[in-house]
Amino acid sequence: PPMPAVSVIIPCFNLGAYLPEAVDSVLAQSFQDFEVLIADDGSTNPDTAALLDTFTRPKTSVIRAPHQGLAATRNLLLKHARGTFVCALDADDRLHPE
Repeated sequence: PPMPAVSVIIPCFNLGAYLPEAVDSVLAQSFQDFEVLIADDGSTNPDTAALLDTFTRPKTSVIRAPHQGLAATRNLLLKHARGTFVCALDADDRLHPE
């Protein structure tokens, strides 16, 4: 696929209850040239782990990793990012549509 303009990186550690809303807020953007990368930072919450096992959204990829903490997980996501620009979003946050 073509390189996106923006890579939205979302580290996730036990925040599965909020993750769908965070990703949906990205997908609802007026600007659509992006990819969404989620990294599971070794979640121990069974509901989060189950959600990430089956999580599918357009333009979205899930990367599984052992627990390393926020900084290491963001660095992992940056290694996978293909966009010219990066938007860092926490799993329990939302973006404004514009």
